[in-house]
Amino acid sequence: MLRISIDLRRGGRGIALATALLFAGSTLPAEAPSSGKPKEFIQGIKALDKNRLKESETFMQGAEAKLPGDGELVRIYGTRYEPYLPLYYLGLALYRQGDCPGALVHWRRCLSSGALQRTDRRDALLQYIEEAGSCQNQ
Repeated sequence: MLRISIDLRRGGRGIALATALLFAGSTLPAEAPSSGKPKEFIQGIKALDKNRLKESETFMQGAEAKLPGDGELVRIYGTRYEPYLPLYYLGLALYRQGDCPGALVHWRRCLSSGALQRTDRRDALLQYIEEAGSCQNQ
């Protein structure tokens, strides 16, 4: 058992030190438990955020190859969560690179997988498909 003595004559510094020591040995996790999803997915989202589109494309291809999308929320960082939909984000990376035909291939696969229906991304995907369809016809 841990015994802590606190000297209140030192202006409360003992309380702060005792509290710090108490929590230093705590077994609280530093981060949320792993989602079990490929790390490439998180790397791909971060690359997409920084407009590193080719890098995001590569990461999303790797994530999809390891584990098909299921729509479960994945913690990206802090309180940011994204649905696990590598094909959706792969299509987005391709679309932003101007590869409309490639984006459409992956978005249609994502739409037919069923995972999208468990997320809030369906309407956005349908809008992207419409835009990419007109981009392809130019």
